[in-house]
Amino acid sequence: MAIRSNSEVLAILLLVSGCGGDGGSSEPAPVPSYTIGGALTGLRSPGVGLVLKLSNGDLAKVLYDGSFTFGTPVKQGAAYQVTVEV
Repeated sequence: MAIRSNSEVLAILLLVSGCGGDGGSSEPAPVPSYTIGGALTGLRSPGVGLVLKLSNGDLAKVLYDGSFTFGTPVKQGAAYQVTVEV
């Protein structure tokens, strides 16, 4: 089939550009979340430990040298702060 005019080319391009797509919603993808954690060494009184507080209120009790993780994830790019509870 031979294309005879620019208008035929334009019509074919419009048809092709209208095809495909995922047909899904226009909602943005969810922001990933990550758990915050770390490691403590040098606790002077094993078994007594520390209580660490994440800025969202989540607590992590660390009784011995080693790793810890807060239970509540933080969204990617969100600011957070960890403090030692007294």
